[in-house]
Amino acid sequence: MTSKLKKPLKILTITIALFFAIWFLIFKWHIVPYPLNDEYSERICYSPNHEFYIKRYQTIFESGSDQLYAKGIAVLYNKKGKKLYKATTYLSGMFGPYWGDSSIFFEGDERDFYIKPPSSPGKHSELNKGCF
Repeated sequence: MTSKLKKPLKILTITIALFFAIWFLIFKWHIVPYPLNDEYSERICYSPNHEFYIKRYQTIFESGSDQLYAKGIAVLYNKKGKKLYKATTYLSGMFGPYWGDSSIFFEGDERDFYIKPPSSPGKHSELNKGCF
């Protein structure tokens, strides 16, 4: 290959790689804590007995768009910080995630998720108490 072709191909390859990296960062990488606003810091949703907690995240695009029902991912951790489950779900209080006596409910686009953690998340005085 001649040197005249190498330079344009290199520039084209870098441009395409940069485009996909930026696209992934904006539309696919869930890095923005939910909710993100001036009044509240990231809210962590603890189980009634504090054995588990859920953190919620959105992509840059999801956090910047005006959505009626916020979407993103919810990640379930045990109290030591070990990730147990991750699901795409609605994040607003209307749709959960909800703590039950022996399971956690996530409402998603395609299907709903009932997760049974290794031990009970504890009893709550209100049935199906959410994170909010």
